[in-house]
Amino acid sequence: MPNIIFTAHAIYKFSFFKKHKIIISKNQVKDAIIKGKIVDTSEYPKIQSVGEYNKNYSLVTIYRKDEKSIIVITFWIAEKGRYEN
Repeated sequence: MPNIIFTAHAIYKFSFFKKHKIIISKNQVKDAIIKGKIVDTSEYPKIQSVGEYNKNYSLVTIYRKDEKSIIVITFWIAEKGRYEN
């Protein structure tokens, strides 16, 4: 698995969601990238991956790749179906 790096903004998002009682782990973000059901490269070099958060919500991740790493830019949760269609 490539090295996954979180930008300062992505790290901030963990505490932002926690403050609103939404717990998202680094492993969940990594899984959304690696096992994403939908991967959109239309805005390359930014890549959007939509993965599972829970039965009602998806975890959307924006990242970019270089030769050695995946750099997580940001992420959020969205109602199921918003990005899956």
